[in-house]
Amino acid sequence: MILNWISVKDKLPKESATYIVYTHWGPSAKGRVWCGNTVVVADYILGMWWYCNRYDITNNVTHWMPLPEPPRMEEETNE
Repeated sequence: MILNWISVKDKLPKESATYIVYTHWGPSAKGRVWCGNTVVVADYILGMWWYCNRYDITNNVTHWMPLPEPPRMEEETNE
């Protein structure tokens, strides 16, 4: 399954959840954390992007994509 980056200018997520985001260089809201041309996992809640559940990085996010499906783990058997 190939996932493509979605520009925040084109579309935002329809639901609050955790996503992979790309951020451009600069301070987050209130300057508490610097984001710089990097890929991070962030939560999208009520129209805002949050990093580590405490830093508003809404102005830094340029692109996003859904998280991929987790890997399938082999079930352990008791033999």
